[in-house]
Amino acid sequence: MYPDETLAPIRAEMARRALPTTADILRNSPLSDGVGGVLTEWRISSYCKCRINQSSGNESVQGGVMQARSNWTIRVPLDTDVLPRDRIRVTSGSIEGRVFSVESVDNGRDNALLLSLSCDIMSDEDGDLL
Repeated sequence: MYPDETLAPIRAEMARRALPTTADILRNSPLSDGVGGVLTEWRISSYCKCRINQSSGNESVQGGVMQARSNWTIRVPLDTDVLPRDRIRVTSGSIEGRVFSVESVDNGRDNALLLSLSCDIMSDEDGDLL
């Protein structure tokens, strides 16, 4: 195990060189609708640099309809504040405008250089929800 003071400059260089895309991290901020209900509002909690890779994809029949599903891995700097159920909206690069739902965050690794997020895609390039 390496000390943090040894890993800090390596992590900074990894973020500078290996994360070509930028994204907003959206977090659900529930609001009262004034009559006992709750409105869902996704607000930008932070932004980060990232690298997005498609991990896998498959199709299945659900309710008599063919459903496509693709799994994505998004890597962000280790100190990024991101939680499962947050959303990631891509703000640059070839897939700008797409929105991903964070399913899990791999933050339990020793000596990690980047944080790895498992995500599902929620929208296409135009921002239309899938």
